Amino acid sequence: MDGARTNGANRQKTPSKGHFCRSKPLQFSVDLSIGKAYSRQAREPPRFRFENCSDSIRTVETMSKPEEKKRAITFTIPLTGYPRTMRFNRFAVEEMDNYRVFHCAYIGKQGLLCDLFSFSMANEDVAVNRLNILSYLDRMAEVPDFEPEAWAIPVTTRNVESVRIMSSSHSGNNAEIVLATFSLSGFLALGSSDAETKQPIQAQPLAMLTCETGLQKHVLTTIFIDDES
Repeated sequence: MDGARTNGANRQKTPSKGHFCRSKPLQFSVDLSIGKAYSRQAREPPRFRFENCSDSIRTVETMSKPEEKKRAITFTIPLTGYPRTMRFNRFAVEEMDNYRVFHCAYIGKQGLLCDLFSFSMANEDVAVNRLNILSYLDRMAEVPDFEPEAWAIPVTTRNVESVRIMSSSHSGNNAEIVLATFSLSGFLALGSSDAETKQPIQAQPLAMLTCETGLQKHVLTTIFIDDES
């Protein structure tokens, strides 16, 4: 397929057992004063600033006018309720203009395509998650580098989920990538209302993908490091 980078999965050395590691949550910051003007008058879209935080995905308002009250909205990553759970051993990237499409597949020993899941992330959303994922990759230094097999994206009709949030964890040689999202329109509407929002809001769960730890490291490196070059 034109414009696609393809990657797959080989057996890799098993990391030490009993080790557990997860990516830190993100802090989402938005200037809601701009957001309100944008939603009413179609002006400049809201600007985001993203940082690591300790316990949740947090969206904090940073007002352009110092005298305006600041408010915080917190998103949590769902523990359960994922409509799609899947193990994969192949991975490919399809390059678009302002976003990329990622394909995860499970190929059986006889070469049969058993399952396929595709999702997209806008370049902005990749940048949003980058600091968090790079911090996680720094803690995966003991995981061996991964040499993928070649894999061609199959020509077939499929759904493509739109992802805003990516979180990762691993224990031994079992790794997980969690995908979730939230509505920017809903967030701006909530931020512009007068109601206090003290309780965390759960992000919408999309998919929980599992694979070997070496493949997870390769996937995250492909998405968040190779993209910078």
